[in-house]
Amino acid sequence: MKKYKVQNLSESTSSAEQGKLINALRDVRGVSRAVLHLQSSELEIGSQKDREAKRADIAAAASQAGFSLTTES
Repeated sequence: MKKYKVQNLSESTSSAEQGKLINALRDVRGVSRAVLHLQSSELEIGSQKDREAKRADIAAAASQAGFSLTTES
């Protein structure tokens, strides 16, 4: 499982918006599980055993749902 910081994800994010993000992430090749952590503004991604989801693909899916991953440090 990998965690990614999401700039505009928080406890005030509506359930509909959360669902939109989760659905977009589930369509990413290699994603087996997506969990949102609202308090820490993070999403946690589980990858399929033989295929790891790429950060660029996760970022693109999040963007399509209206969310932005923070830049890697």
